[in-house]
Amino acid sequence: MSHLVYAVAAAQDANAEEDWLEWKSELDLSTAAGRFELAKEVLAKANRPVIRSLANCLGWSYVLVGVSEKGIQGTREWPTATLEQKLGQYLGQGTDAPAWRPVNVGVGGEVVLAIEIAPPQDGDPIYTLRKSFESFKEGTVFVAGVEKAEQASPDDMRMLQQRLLAGTFEDRVMERVALACTTLQAAVEFGVAFPMYRAFGTVTGTEHEDGPWITSWLHVVPGGSFEESLPALFYLTNMPTQNMIAVFPSWVDWNGAEGQVQSAVDKALAAIEGVTRPDTHQQQTHLILICTEEFGHIHSAIRWSIAAGPDGLIPLRVGVPCVRFSV
Repeated sequence: MSHLVYAVAAAQDANAEEDWLEWKSELDLSTAAGRFELAKEVLAKANRPVIRSLANCLGWSYVLVGVSEKGIQGTREWPTATLEQKLGQYLGQGTDAPAWRPVNVGVGGEVVLAIEIAPPQDGDPIYTLRKSFESFKEGTVFVAGVEKAEQASPDDMRMLQQRLLAGTFEDRVMERVALACTTLQAAVEFGVAFPMYRAFGTVTGTEHEDGPWITSWLHVVPGGSFEESLPALFYLTNMPTQNMIAVFPSWVDWNGAEGQVQSAVDKALAAIEGVTRPDTHQQQTHLILICTEEFGHIHSAIRWSIAAGPDGLIPLRVGVPCVRFSV
C-alpha cells in the first residue's frame, strides 16, 4: 500500500484520480461532514460496473486520506473498530453494506489512512446511504464519477439493477460445479447437507467402478475471507467428509487464499493439541483444495479431490493449491 501512497504523492497532477482511486490531502473524520464524505466515496466505488472495475487492480478500489499530488500531508491514526462503527452509520452493516477495510499506512514519518473497497460482483446489492446527511437523504445512491462521487443517474440505476439481477457468487459456483460434475461423472447435492457445518453442498465421485466413493464438502468463500466464512474453526478438525473444496471469488490471489486456509488449519490444530483421545482413535487425512470460481479451477479441484482417494495421497502434479492435514 505504501507504493500507492508514494505514487500519488509523486503524481503532480490534481486530475489524475480515477474511478478506482481517490485521494484527499485532509479530511476531519471527527466530524459528521468528514465521515459522510468518506462514506460517500466508499459507496460510489462499491457501485461501479463489474466489467469496468476489472480494468484496474483486479477490481479493487482505494480512498487515501493524508496524501495528494502535492505530497504526503499525513492524518490522524484511527483504530479500525472506531472507523467501522462511525462509517457504518452511513454504509450499513453485514451483507447489505460494501465490503471495505481501513488500513493505517506509515510513510515518511506520517500516517496515511487507506480505505480498501472490494471488487464489485454480479449479484451485489445496490449500495445506498443508510443515514441522512444535510440534503442527502437516506437511500441516496452514489456512483464513481470522473473525479468524485456523484448521485446516480437513471442510466447508472439501470446498470446497478442489471448487476443485481446478474446472479450471486453462489449461483455462478452452483452452475459451474454442476457442469464439472457432469463431465467427471460425479454426483453433487446442493443445500445444507450437514446443517451444523453450514455446508454449501457435497460432491461425491470415484475413479473406480467399485469405489471407494470420495465425498468432498463444497464450501464457498464469497467475501474472500476463509476464516470468516466458517462458523468456527472447530469444524475443520471435525469435517463430515474426507476433503473440502474451498471456492474463492476470482479476484482473490491464489497464494493469499492458500495462506488463509493454512493459517485457519494451524489454529484449529493448535486448539486440539494436548487433548487426550481414545486409544481407538485413528487419524484421518483431510485435504482442502483451493480454487477460484473459474470453471477450469473448479473442474480441477473436483477432479483431484476424487483422485486423492480416502488416504489423501494427492498426486504431486495436482494443478490447484491444497492444504493437507491429519486429525
